[in-house]
Amino acid sequence: RSRWSEGYDNLLRRYGIFITLAQTRLTTTRLNRTFVQIGCYCTCFWRLWFTTGLCCGLIIMISSLAVLTMTAVRSLIPKKHTELLLTPVLPGINIGWSQLVYFIPAIAISGIFHEFGHAIAAVSENVKVNGFGFFVMLIYPGAYVDLSSDHLAKISPFRQLRIYCAGAWHNIVLALFCMILVKNLSTLLWPLYIAGGSVAIMNVHSASPLYNVLAQGDIIYNINECQVQNTLSWRNCLNELQQHPPSGYCIDAPLSLTVATVRQVTSVSLLNQCICRSTSSRLSCNTDLDCLTGQKSTCVIPLLPKDYRLLRIFRKNKKDVLYIDIPKHLTQAAECVTATNNYCSNPAFPLPNS
Repeated sequence: RSRWSEGYDNLLRRYGIFITLAQTRLTTTRLNRTFVQIGCYCTCFWRLWFTTGLCCGLIIMISSLAVLTMTAVRSLIPKKHTELLLTPVLPGINIGWSQLVYFIPAIAISGIFHEFGHAIAAVSENVKVNGFGFFVMLIYPGAYVDLSSDHLAKISPFRQLRIYCAGAWHNIVLALFCMILVKNLSTLLWPLYIAGGSVAIMNVHSASPLYNVLAQGDIIYNINECQVQNTLSWRNCLNELQQHPPSGYCIDAPLSLTVATVRQVTSVSLLNQCICRSTSSRLSCNTDLDCLTGQKSTCVIPLLPKDYRLLRIFRKNKKDVLYIDIPKHLTQAAECVTATNNYCSNPAFPLPNS
């Protein structure tokens, strides 16, 4: 063997790195002292904590056996479209590759927290921790803890179960913590974000005429001079537009081509199309008297079938959209969420909406 090869092997052994086909593993003893300090602090609390985890672990084990049995039975039923209770997560098949940015860190954090539970439980039961390690198999990360087999064999089965159930118990606690955090994230981060004041387009159905007009992420703050604060006010504005008679716009003479096009719309086939986009600011009106602004203006009201309305959608930093349709259809054509804007930071990930 060459000198470089021996040096490479010595380097891997020095840092506890082990590389095989499709797997890389790192083992360290630097966390042992931390585990001892945590596990020996307030042993009564840890005993109660992991006893609770043991009870939860037994309940989960019984529930898991029931779910696995039902899944096995359903998989054997010769019926089409049978839904399984458990579905494996396979990147590129039932989870998009773009989601791996969130999926892989979630697995890594869950695995590390799981093994921390085993290590702390072992120390609290006077079982030696030989080391802690991380590994990556293909693209999946994980963690493991090396416990003394001799020490484990000397303690009672009940104490062993407390150690074995500690990992799953910590995963349950982590899941509950994340659920509470997500539900209250907008409250916890209120100094960094302003929630409300507009809605954001999340999705536009491909069958809608607005498909290539409204885009994902568009911020809508007004529709026909009805202020949109959140998803509730968005629906209320559309309901009010549906209940009130159609209004028009104050147009400065001479009439523009945009308005002329609107006035000529008489067929239902043309009413379901987004007919124009405009950045000009016009007053809504019902008669010419509503357009007394010092300029020669006229109130133009499109001739529309029953229940149809001319909708002017105001977008932030983009041109307004004029759209003719039944207002309630707009909630079906575009999915919206309450927009969240940051004003004192620029985070890498947007704040999720509750």
